[in-house]
Amino acid sequence: MNFFVYKSSFPQFREEKIKMIERKTPKHSVSFTDFLGDLYFSNSKVDSLRLKVNPIKMVSLKDKNLADIEQLESIFEKLLANTKEK
Repeated sequence: MNFFVYKSSFPQFREEKIKMIERKTPKHSVSFTDFLGDLYFSNSKVDSLRLKVNPIKMVSLKDKNLADIEQLESIFEKLLANTKEK
């Protein structure tokens, strides 16, 4: 993944930051999610809700490289939330 910034009104988007983001973005990632829960089906044609999911437990295993991405996501959210522009 390559990023190109031609012009930015954010002083935080300097070329060295963009290169750091490129380095931290994993080429491949693997994650697994297990779900334990109850599924309820309704055969009634009149029922607007024909499927109900009642989760009991969920477990997610993520690649350790995704932790860096989530950290970058929070940095971008903070950065973009503190602007006056849309």
